[in-house]
Amino acid sequence: MNNDSSVSQQLFAALGQHLKTDLQPDNGVCALFNSQNQEMCVIEFSPHNSHALLHCAIGGALHAPDRYRELLKLNFQPDKLLGCWLALDENDELRLCAQCPVAFMTEEIFCQWVTGFIQQVSDTRLLLCRPD
Repeated sequence: MNNDSSVSQQLFAALGQHLKTDLQPDNGVCALFNSQNQEMCVIEFSPHNSHALLHCAIGGALHAPDRYRELLKLNFQPDKLLGCWLALDENDELRLCAQCPVAFMTEEIFCQWVTGFIQQVSDTRLLLCRPD
C-alpha cells in the first residue's frame, strides 16, 4: 500500500466489511459507537498516512487526589494496558490510546488491531471501575 489517500480508504473499507457496518470516515478520521451510543474507538490516520492512532474516552472519576498518579502508573503496567497508554485530551477527558505505523498494516492486521483495541477499551473501563 503506497498511495496516501487510498491506504486509509482501503483499511477503512476492510474494517467496515469485517465489522459488517458502513463506515463513514471524514478526512482520515472515523468514530465507532456501540448500540448504546457509547464511544468504542476513534481511528485517525496521520496527514500522510504514516501512522494510525486509535483512541477512546474511557471515563472514570478524576477528582480523587491520587487518581492522576494511579492512572499514570498504569502506563508502566504492560500486562494491564497491553501496549496502550492513558492520556488526557484537550477537554481533560481520559482516553486510552494506541498507535502503529501504517507500513506494518495489512487489512487483516488492521482489523485485528482495531477489534483488539475495542476489547482493551472494555477491559480498561472495567479495570478503572474496580475498587483497589
